[in-house]
Amino acid sequence: MLIIKVLLSVCLLLPHTTLSLSLPNDDINFDHYHHQDEMKQLFNDLETRYPNLTRVNSIGKSADGLDLLYLELSTDVSADTPGKPRVKLVANMHGDETIGRELMIYLAQHLLNTYNSDTRSQAILTNNRLFLMPSLNPDGFEVSQEGRCTSLPGYKGRETHNAIDLNRNFPDQFDAIRKGGGEKRVFAKETQAMMEWITNTKFTMSANFHGGSEVASYPFDSSPDGPRSGAISKAPDDEFFKLMAHTYANAHKTMHVTELKCGDSYFVGGVTNGAQWYDVPGGMQDFNYIESDCMEITMELTCCKYPNASELHNEWLKNKEALLQFVELASRGVRGFVTDTNGEPLQDVMVEVEGIDKSVSTDTSGDYYRLLTGDDSPYNILFSKPGYESLKVVVKVPTDGFVVKDVSLSQSTIEPIEFLHHNHSSMIAKMEDLARRFPDITRLYSVGKSAVGGRDLWVLEISDNPGVHEVGEPEFKYVANMHGNEVVGRELLINLMDYLLENYKTSADVRRMVDNTRIHLMPSMNPDGREIAGEGDATGLQGRTNGKSVDLNRNFPDHYGKHSGTPQPETKAIMEWLKEYPFVLSANLHGGSLVANYPYDEYAPYNSKKRNDPTCPDDDLFKQLAHVYSNSHATMHNGHPCVKLYPREHFDEGITNGAEWYSVSGSMQDWNYLHTNCFEITLELGCIKFPYQRELPRYWRDNKLALLNYIDQVHRGISGVVRSADDKILNGAIIQVEGVDHNVTSAQDGDYWRLLLPGTYDVVAHMTGYKSKRVQVEVADQSSPTIVDFHLSPLSSAADVDDEEVELITPSPLQMDEVIDEDRYPHMSDDSNYVWTRDPTKKSNSFPFYVIALVGFSIIGVMLLLAGLRALFKHFRSKSAEYGRLNDQTIYQDDENNAVENLKTEYHDEQSDDDNDDE
Repeated sequence: MLIIKVLLSVCLLLPHTTLSLSLPNDDINFDHYHHQDEMKQLFNDLETRYPNLTRVNSIGKSADGLDLLYLELSTDVSADTPGKPRVKLVANMHGDETIGRELMIYLAQHLLNTYNSDTRSQAILTNNRLFLMPSLNPDGFEVSQEGRCTSLPGYKGRETHNAIDLNRNFPDQFDAIRKGGGEKRVFAKETQAMMEWITNTKFTMSANFHGGSEVASYPFDSSPDGPRSGAISKAPDDEFFKLMAHTYANAHKTMHVTELKCGDSYFVGGVTNGAQWYDVPGGMQDFNYIESDCMEITMELTCCKYPNASELHNEWLKNKEALLQFVELASRGVRGFVTDTNGEPLQDVMVEVEGIDKSVSTDTSGDYYRLLTGDDSPYNILFSKPGYESLKVVVKVPTDGFVVKDVSLSQSTIEPIEFLHHNHSSMIAKMEDLARRFPDITRLYSVGKSAVGGRDLWVLEISDNPGVHEVGEPEFKYVANMHGNEVVGRELLINLMDYLLENYKTSADVRRMVDNTRIHLMPSMNPDGREIAGEGDATGLQGRTNGKSVDLNRNFPDHYGKHSGTPQPETKAIMEWLKEYPFVLSANLHGGSLVANYPYDEYAPYNSKKRNDPTCPDDDLFKQLAHVYSNSHATMHNGHPCVKLYPREHFDEGITNGAEWYSVSGSMQDWNYLHTNCFEITLELGCIKFPYQRELPRYWRDNKLALLNYIDQVHRGISGVVRSADDKILNGAIIQVEGVDHNVTSAQDGDYWRLLLPGTYDVVAHMTGYKSKRVQVEVADQSSPTIVDFHLSPLSSAADVDDEEVELITPSPLQMDEVIDEDRYPHMSDDSNYVWTRDPTKKSNSFPFYVIALVGFSIIGVMLLLAGLRALFKHFRSKSAEYGRLNDQTIYQDDENNAVENLKTEYHDEQSDDDNDDE
């Protein structure tokens, strides 16, 4: 009956249910202390009884020549088993502090004797490599006296045979900054052996067992302020060190109790920062942390340093659960293997956790162990090694276990290995495969259908947050195969997909690009044409046009009003696509020459003042963009590409203004620039339009760097968000760079991007109903934009704004889709009742002209339009008489009932009555 009561009481004290208690079947003898010879014999016996679980070894000799023994415990103990953290427990560093010495022996016996019957013991030895050292100071133990609670005179027994306190004998991190350079230590043999063991063995976690109090003490043990400063000396891993200390103290039967301990010390929760208790320069626990990857704390186990042997069984019961739980802490945080791209392990890879100024490194097998407390927030972890590209990963770590994160570092990026001509079905299969393999950073979507075949115009989005426009992150696009028989760009974009996705986790540059840019890749804008084109075509036309024989690069609305034909489904799809996404930069990939072509593509009409000047307002910027691609290309910058086909064709530095090469009406790059915020150039990627498949690897090698460098240009210039003074998002705000006759507008989330060359600019933000704001901006030549946010204050009256600012304010709240009359822009649907657009025939920087068009026959739509116009006229009139000119700059069409003309007359009459204005 008494035995049952004892069992019950012990079970209630210990939180785990699968425990092997200290009963005879543990085969543990508690009736005496084990001296050196007996301990050595016991270890040898355990190794004989459990050869697959136990190995006896020594780290060296004491000053008196005694072995510094340890017992290694693990499944397959003699084999190299990477993937298991190494945990060491060291006791009896002070020879007269003895309880820890016996606990190491008892723990070894318990784990081995119960291995076959206790799943917990099995788990500990299966998941860890455990190193138990009962005595670092066997010389001191042999001269100490059992039953003595304090040290002998002269610290005999506490110190080594040579009178060295081993826990003051290690190098200390603060020695250099202490007065006089700190203590000049002569390292004991035991210290040297331990330092070599620590630095040569990748220990993950450790404990150092002492006596003389009852507390778990964690780093740092010393401080820059010197001995007994009483100040907390916090380590970078302070939170995990506290977890280690509290884990042991809470599982100990009495340590966790907050009370006066040993007559003079008071520890809340049974734990303390080492230096706060008392400063210990040269302590072993700090050396473990500073000089290796090992996190060690110190346990003071009893007030009496060398209790009588009659206390041993009770001390085992007090500490057993604490020991087990402490060892199990090694299964916390993140761990894994680091290899190269061939799967070979990488040693000495630094593993750094953002926010914790302490790194660990990989072992010879490439394995690493990073102890972390776990948190609701993920950890950013950086892996780096000289000669390899660094890799940052985001890891969510549980609070009660560990997560495995294996990573691979590359010396060079992974290159595409498949160079094929993809027809439409194989292109789709390839893109679907990439989207399936990389779901976290891709999204496959279609922007529309081809004219005849009904083939999807597929786009692969590559982003760290696919499907989402991230505020402040620019959007970039490449469009290829607009002419169906010009296929190099099509295959290059498939290669580019492979490259970005395969290298995202291994290349810091690729990861930076994808994380900071939303990239959209359309390999084929003309799949119908591609399906009828033929390999080997150098200069032919078969497949150039779409299924309805329309040249898509002559089919966009022309900014000089020339008729571009009925917009094709492919053309409409592109225009709608650009309305949906706030693209900043783009390139249109062609073939048939080798040159970077920039706007404008078309000369002005003969009656225009710019008849002989095809440059656009951003001419210098476009030249720079073209130069980036040309100079990054293997040969484009040479400027004389197609000697055999076109011997007279020459491009200075591999770039050209489009119209100066040959004038093209209705081009896509001009439409991008004039009708959206997107800057686009056209890239001719090779003299042969449809080269043989065997040539494709060369095209990739020649264009790879250029493709990547051009994407990076999206971060040139300035970027920011436009908000009201009370932080309301303002979309549709006009961003004007003075001296450059081309504005951009803020997107749906209020963010904008304005590509600019390095220099100083006056930038003005305008928004209807708000005061314009002017700032001077210095744009540097750097890889990230200058951030310029605007906060606009609301207008209270017309007097708040001077004439210049009023003229520049535009009616953005009334902006709608781009429109246009049915003859010039027949792509507009019949049910569109009203739309607004900047009139492309007017190029004044000081005043935005608009076209108003009535399309269709909806009576409700017309009524709504008339109501809108009435409000618009009144709004303008209330702001400034200057807006009275608006009606003379307005075009009215399909106004069969003269409703708009009547409104115009009404507006004139009201204006004359109210203002006596001649207008």
